Amino acid sequence: MRADLPDRFINAIGMPMILVRGGTFEMGVNGDPLGTGLGASYSPRHQVTLSDFYLAKYEVTKGVFRQFVAETGIGADLPELDPMATVERPDDYDRHLVFSKAPGDEYPIYRCDWITAMKFCEWLSKKEGRTYRLPYEAEWEYAARSGTDTGQWWYSTVKKPRVPPDTYAAHGNPISDTAYLRGCAPPGAYPANPWGFYDMLGNAKEWCMDRYAEQYPSTPQRDPTGPRFGEERIIRGGGVGSSVFALNAYFHGPGVPESRQAGIRLVCVIDRAFSLLAPLPLELVPPQPVAVDPLPSVTARLPGEVPLELLVVPAGLVLLGSPSNERGRGYHNEGPQTQVEIVQPFLLGRFEVTQRQYEAVMGVNPSVFKHPDHPVEAVARPDVLAFSKRLTEYERAAGRLPVDGAYRLPTEEEWEYACRAGTATAFSFGENSELLGWYGVYDVLGGTQKVGGKWPNPWGFFDFHGNVQEMCESRLGVYPGGRVQVPYRTKRRAGTYWVCRGGSWNTGWIPCRSAARRAIWYNLDDADRCEFIGFRLARTLGMEEINEFEAKGLLKSRSK
Repeated sequence: MRADLPDRFINAIGMPMILVRGGTFEMGVNGDPLGTGLGASYSPRHQVTLSDFYLAKYEVTKGVFRQFVAETGIGADLPELDPMATVERPDDYDRHLVFSKAPGDEYPIYRCDWITAMKFCEWLSKKEGRTYRLPYEAEWEYAARSGTDTGQWWYSTVKKPRVPPDTYAAHGNPISDTAYLRGCAPPGAYPANPWGFYDMLGNAKEWCMDRYAEQYPSTPQRDPTGPRFGEERIIRGGGVGSSVFALNAYFHGPGVPESRQAGIRLVCVIDRAFSLLAPLPLELVPPQPVAVDPLPSVTARLPGEVPLELLVVPAGLVLLGSPSNERGRGYHNEGPQTQVEIVQPFLLGRFEVTQRQYEAVMGVNPSVFKHPDHPVEAVARPDVLAFSKRLTEYERAAGRLPVDGAYRLPTEEEWEYACRAGTATAFSFGENSELLGWYGVYDVLGGTQKVGGKWPNPWGFFDFHGNVQEMCESRLGVYPGGRVQVPYRTKRRAGTYWVCRGGSWNTGWIPCRSAARRAIWYNLDDADRCEFIGFRLARTLGMEEINEFEAKGLLKSRSK
């Protein structure tokens, strides 16, 4: 085991590679617990020891693959490179499975043959000078298990037995399952496993180097490379068109090398050439931001003198929603973009409401992931309304709140206005989802984290892009387009569901975007509280307060 290896690097085609430290694990499973009839091929369970290697953080995307096509002419006829292709395979097995058009090159290659995948690895090896190949299936399973002893890693990392939503990457076979997703998702749209790899269980199936065999060896193995003879190659991970049992770290199946049915995940071999070449570029670490236009703050005092800090948000303009070409946009409810004038200033919590604050007002803490400085979660809408009402009454009785002021949830217009903080990009820090981990708690799959532990947006708010999804005081509806004024009193739209914003600890990056909207159909009443939903508190300002803040110069417009 070499100590001089970087934990990560970005290769010549811009793909992040993660160092996997070698170790020993139990590969496969005894019997056929999935009931697939293929159980013998991934048994018996046996000990495998591996050396260090680098594995790609993501599956190879169409955009990356096009570089290979442009330089070699190989693979130009892959179906997903055709912008008009919308159907997976017109055969009897999945004739009902219709796929939406992939909107851009950020989507993975998922219908590549093994031979072309090998040529892709050869091309990159020559281009960079380091050795690239497909993973051997032992390497693949080791990384997919990511230190766990289960077929699906989240059963070892989630504290609550229920599997969080959106844990699987895109998959689905409508013949054997009742629900499926239409097409692949951009790499990183679903949570990473504990070692930081995305989409190993789902999205695109993935080719491995090994030949397929009817049974594993029963003796301990070191850096196994599979059988010496055989035609078919190993396919791992499941993906679009797969049944749910294929989304398992130990499941594998055979594939004819010429068949176009899987994608590519790269291994970079740590050999002599790896060390002799120039130093590798590390993944970028952004400089810690400073709030460029911070808002003034006020502090409310809850029972027990527990502080709750709110920022003074002036009236202004926000372009609500996202453009149709924004990376990660998957729902039509983000358009048409609408310019909204927020006509009334308001107060909004710098942080999500914490368990300490909630318990100070309500006397109970319903959260699953208990810590006083983590956001409160597992609250239903009636709980939040009761919290707001009780705090309003407490502050009025103490003489700190005017009659025309009240605590409440923010409207979604107010929420997006404060989240964007004058920006028009996918995130308040720009377009690059690779930087999201510096600003938001997401993809953790171990629960919430302390509020304010990440970096703030330009106005000084924390955790808009993750930790817990945040309830809004708006119903989900279609944006009108054009330009509208939204005073607080016209906050409610017609509709069945309430809006939830901001992504959470158990989502990928897509729901964490500034424009992403979700319906809280499951949180309408006491029946179903979710450990990934909380709230950020707003407060309506009274007229005397507005006049006072204006006199002090605290309501300077932030509109551009």
